Order: sequence, then structure tokens, then C-alpha cells
Amino acid sequence: MSLNLLIIHPEGNIKNNPNLYAFTKSLVNEGFNVIIFSLYRPGIYQGELFDGARFEYYGTDRSENLKTKLRLLKQNFVHIIGIDQGIIEAARMAKVLQIGYSFLSYEIFFDNELAKLKNKTDLKHKSQSKKACREIQFAIVQDEVRKSILAEEYNILPEKILLMPVAGAGIRPLAKTKYFHEKLNIPTNKKILLYMGWMDELQINRMIGFASYMTENWVIVVHSRYKYAGELPSGFNAEKIFFSLDTPIENIDDMGILLSGADAGFCSYKASFDSPFTGDNITYIGMSSGKTTMFLQYGIPVVIENMNMWDEIVEKEKIGLVLKTQQDLDSLDNLTRPEMIQNCFSYFDKYIDIKNFTPDILRKIKLSQKTASLNFFSLFKYRCSDYYFIVKASIKKLVKQ
Repeated sequence: MSLNLLIIHPEGNIKNNPNLYAFTKSLVNEGFNVIIFSLYRPGIYQGELFDGARFEYYGTDRSENLKTKLRLLKQNFVHIIGIDQGIIEAARMAKVLQIGYSFLSYEIFFDNELAKLKNKTDLKHKSQSKKACREIQFAIVQDEVRKSILAEEYNILPEKILLMPVAGAGIRPLAKTKYFHEKLNIPTNKKILLYMGWMDELQINRMIGFASYMTENWVIVVHSRYKYAGELPSGFNAEKIFFSLDTPIENIDDMGILLSGADAGFCSYKASFDSPFTGDNITYIGMSSGKTTMFLQYGIPVVIENMNMWDEIVEKEKIGLVLKTQQDLDSLDNLTRPEMIQNCFSYFDKYIDIKNFTPDILRKIKLSQKTASLNFFSLFKYRCSDYYFIVKASIKKLVKQ
């Protein structure tokens, strides 16, 4: 008999998160029926998942959201996982159902940064998240450095924190293609250094800066994780850098189409401190860099710039190039050696494949799971709390009219 498990994931981008996608599959394979409760985001592809897992959405209508949540509370969940700010709602629902819940952290917000940014909503959410973490069964984060930070920032006992890098399942050898050459009209004799991920003007300008240091036989391709609505700056060298900004890959299982056209992957981060996401959350990116682990999963050597712990790993394991100065891009040809490609597969399989981490997590879930039993007083408080905000929002709307 399948056991129902709820994942509360406000970001809703599981199709673009190789780790969450693979983790959900591992839960299904273990016999859980998984419901992912996410914000409906028409700007990204959400769509169908796979047998044993499905979406439930919420939006901007608080009344409809409450109806959805009350329907979910009838699903007899045995455990709830709250992802990032989803831990707030996970704690509320777990209290009503009198079951255990856990915290999966992909992003870490720092108290000192929030104090400087003075965003009342972010400050409130951080406070609520810390409170919600008081009674978690366990937490999950990506590496030892982020574990230490998470323990301090969210007041979690270190022994409660398990590790799971942002990585998918299984190595995926590829037959090389000319995907980008054909799509972007790149000369076929050029090798491709691929930079992919969330895109903004800052990132695009940084990549343009690197392009001027590319050798004659290499070009940079910049591929946006989501469709990029901004404009490209003028005056860049169009023979050295190419942009793929309007055709994002919608399903994580289709990433091979994209990656088959790359000879090396560019992983570079720079903290801007202009939001809670882009401060020390980026400085200590570590094993939460999904693009880095995905390149290795597909046997694509990496160029690492400004990524702390990855410097030592890349040099020791011989899986890429550590970019200390821009002139180091002269060494890109070394990345196409067959032995380096094999090193990428070996490192992924041995150290960061999700299969190395899910057994401990699944064991923890099974130890903490219990049959839901509605606490009617908690349910009453839960409904009253939501009704309060519904009425408050309605009054604000009337006043504005």
C-alpha cells in the first residue's frame, strides 16, 4: 500500500531541479505517493510529473488556497517535507495532522544580510522559518560547509542535519552532437564552453568579459534556464560568444539534448548582495551548484571560477580547470582529453550521485513517519489564521476602491 507524502515547494521548478526531481523519484520507488504543493508559475514549465507523483498548486487567491490546503489535510500523509520557505507551511500542517516533518534547504538566508536589506517580508519569513525548524525530525543540506551555516542561521542541531548535494541520479554518457552549432550558426570547427543557468544583465556582461579571452578554436555559449526577456548589450564580439536565451529546456530528462553540444561547462558565481539569494548564499554555493554536478553527471569537464571548495576538488580529481585568471582560458584544450571525461563520471558516481545519500534520508523518513490523526483544535486555529488574512486582504482591497 502506498503511503502519502507531501512536499511543500514554493518555487515550483522541480522540472529544472535535477536533485529534487531525482529525490522525488526515489521516494516514489520506495513506495510513497508524493504530492508536491507548489506555487503555480505560468512563466516556467511545470506540467505532468511521473507515476506516483503529482502537483497541487496554489496561487494568489487566499480563499482558493485555503480550500486546497483543507483538501490536502484529508490525504492521510505520513510525513511532510518543507523546502526553503515551505518549511513554514509544513510545520503548520504537520501540527494539524500530528505527524513528523523535515526541512530541505536549497537556499540559506543570512540574518545579517536581511538586516541590511530591511525587507520586512524576508525578515518575517526568516523568523518564521527558524521557528518552524524547532520541531523538525531532520534537515537536509548540500555539504559540510553549508551544514555548519544552516545549523547557526536556523538554530538546528548539527546532528539533525543530513547531506545531499544538488545532483541527479546516475551517470549519463552522451554521443556528441552539433546542437549549438546548428541552432546558433556557430562554425563547426569551434569547441563550445557552455554557461547555463538563471540569467540577468550582470551575468550576461560577465560572460561577455570572459569571451574576449577565448582562444581561436573556442567560443562561449550562454544558455538561459528560463526564457530571458531582457536586451543584450551592444558592442560585444559576436564571433566569440553566442546566446541561447529563448528556448529553455522544459524537462530535466531532456538536458542531454543541450549538453550533447558542449565540450566543457563554465561554472562561475559572483555574490552581489542585492537580495537574500545572491549574498553569502552564493559565496558558499558549494555542492548546491546544480549546474556543476550536472556537467559532471554527463561527463563534461568544468571550468571553475570563484567557487571555493570546488577549486581543490577539480584539481585533485582532474575533472576540469580552475580559472585563477582569465588568461587561464588558454588551457581549454586540455579539457577534451578522454581520461578527463572519464574522471568526471567517476567523481560523480563515487561522491555526488544521489544514490549515495538517499538511503539515510529514506531511513529517517521511515523512522519518523506516523499515521495522520487530525488535531481538531489545531485545525480550528489553522483555519482561523487563514481566514484572518483572507478578511484582512479583502478589507485592503475595499479601502483601495
